Amino acid sequence: MPEWNADNQRFVSSYYDTFDDKYRAVVDTVNMAAVEGALKYVQAECINASAVTDCERKNNIKYVVFYQTTIAQPVAAMDYYANATDQYDFAIEHCPFMAMDGGQCDPNPDGSFPDICNQYIGADGQPDLGFCVGGTLQDNEDIAPYPHNYWFSFPNSCPQELWDDKTDTCREEYAGGMCALGVEPDGVTCSFSYEILGYILLDDVVGITSLINPLTLTYYADYKEFCEAGGIEFAVDLLGNILSWLAGLPFWANPGDSDANAERVEKLVSAYDALVVKTPTTSDGGTMKALPTIEALQALNPPCYENKKSYGSLVIQKVESKFIRRDSRQKWFMLAILSVLSALNQGICFSYAPIASIVEERWEQRIHSTELITVYFITYIPCSFVGSWIMDKKGLRFGVLLGGFLQALGASLRYFACAFEPTGEAYVTLLGQILASIAMPFMVNSPAVLSANWFPPSMRATSTSVAVNANAMGTAFVYLTAPFIVLSSDEVPYWNLYVALVAIATADTSDIPRNRSM
Repeated sequence: MPEWNADNQRFVSSYYDTFDDKYRAVVDTVNMAAVEGALKYVQAECINASAVTDCERKNNIKYVVFYQTTIAQPVAAMDYYANATDQYDFAIEHCPFMAMDGGQCDPNPDGSFPDICNQYIGADGQPDLGFCVGGTLQDNEDIAPYPHNYWFSFPNSCPQELWDDKTDTCREEYAGGMCALGVEPDGVTCSFSYEILGYILLDDVVGITSLINPLTLTYYADYKEFCEAGGIEFAVDLLGNILSWLAGLPFWANPGDSDANAERVEKLVSAYDALVVKTPTTSDGGTMKALPTIEALQALNPPCYENKKSYGSLVIQKVESKFIRRDSRQKWFMLAILSVLSALNQGICFSYAPIASIVEERWEQRIHSTELITVYFITYIPCSFVGSWIMDKKGLRFGVLLGGFLQALGASLRYFACAFEPTGEAYVTLLGQILASIAMPFMVNSPAVLSANWFPPSMRATSTSVAVNANAMGTAFVYLTAPFIVLSSDEVPYWNLYVALVAIATADTSDIPRNRSM
């Protein structure tokens, strides 16, 4: 548990004697995590009944501590890793994650240090990239799959020695990493600073201290008393990748469900928010601070594309979960755009069905409306895999732009087909239909991606259903309008023109804004 230092009005480590040592000890070559990562660690490694010894959680964990960090990455490191795109290896604008223990980088089995660690100080033939904060996405743990679960490595001075072996000489020779109190990081003298905002007792969060001990008829004081009375906080069995719930507190229910884990994060952050409002003063006289608002973080941090050298972040939920929550109007506007695009795509698919006899007579029965519909769904099967892969690699924005372009091109081609004689018109129309059908995966598959990136778990089902229902609305629209617009074969070109103009207009609106998740 952090210790309050009244002279400097901040929380520091309870270890060591002097303030400088206490302040440095908190982030002295250590790994830290987003709040998702903190709960993942607790859930996966510390509380399962098989990991509990003598009614003590693994490593005797009791508190969740909230930090705010400010980071300025070294320019050389950012240039060196400029093309890194896989967040499982490199979180955005971070160097590779480096496991750290006891104040040093984890050495290789032969006692040497990994290249990443050598790059902090230019050792063993590696370039001197400076003390770059590393990051990695770790959201695929079977026992605790937490979305936005990022882990970070904070290298400090003398990063290849254990805490007890870090001499003043070594720290001076290999200086960097943490800034002195009051110094802002610049990526040269130092790379990061921190402040402990506060902490909360895990027993309070999971509900142990709200339960009655049947032996004493009073509330449990802590986890140890709960355990000694026969209580089980968390018990699961993992066979391969099959997770089975055995027993535990309701707080930890559905541990293998990502949405349930995301809701657990919300509960933790809400509990801390409530604690700061109700009881901000700690037992040793310290004052806990509220988590910064999104607006405050945005004011402090320029967009990444404007300033790649300096940015701040919270190594807690506010960065990795709440920070990605878009403005409410913006995310619903984006959903509306995708819904219109999706509705139009289905409208193109069924656009000839309500006027089948008229268009088939115009085409002299060389092609039928049912065949144009069949083409759509046959094309969707292989293109769905390709479309999903493109959106995974290039992002949602690129996929929607490509889909909107193909959709507009196909609809336009169907209009220009009317200039040909019946046989040519039929087959050029078929080609236009195929182009529009290739766009279908981008339109149909994108709502789920948008929901996952822009909406919190509690709203994802609603947001996805809105876009999915738009498909039916697009089909219904053409069935309601086409019979009134197309009364003879001479009016088919006008119908194709209307559809093409709408497709072109919506293709222009599909240029949705760039952002971190897209």
